[in-house]
Amino acid sequence: MPLTVLVLDDDHAFRSKFAARELKEMGYHVLEAGKIAEARELLARARPDLMIADGLLPDGNGVEFIAQIRRQGVALPVIFVSAFWKDRETFERLTALGNVQVMRKPVRVGDLGKRVESMLGPVSVDVDLDFE
Repeated sequence: MPLTVLVLDDDHAFRSKFAARELKEMGYHVLEAGKIAEARELLARARPDLMIADGLLPDGNGVEFIAQIRRQGVALPVIFVSAFWKDRETFERLTALGNVQVMRKPVRVGDLGKRVESMLGPVSVDVDLDFE
């Protein structure tokens, strides 16, 4: 079963047409959420291997959501991606939560996939090598 990545971003174009497309092409299974409430439900139900989280969301902010799930014992790796959260204090707070990497938007094609792969490893492909 491929590794699963949850993409939490209210920007549909970034979430679906950029991040999800790139990760699916690499072989990852991708779940999408546009709000924290949706992500919370997916975390409980699907148990993704990694989450990509935006900073500004319609029902809260990504920094607080990551801190909240850490307090609840959810330790999955997180890539925090935002155009607005660029200050050192936020960076230090995020990295102190453990297993969080920070990327600034705009993200170049290929960079997000490379970052996911660096945290999870490449997707393994089952190959039947029956040479009878």
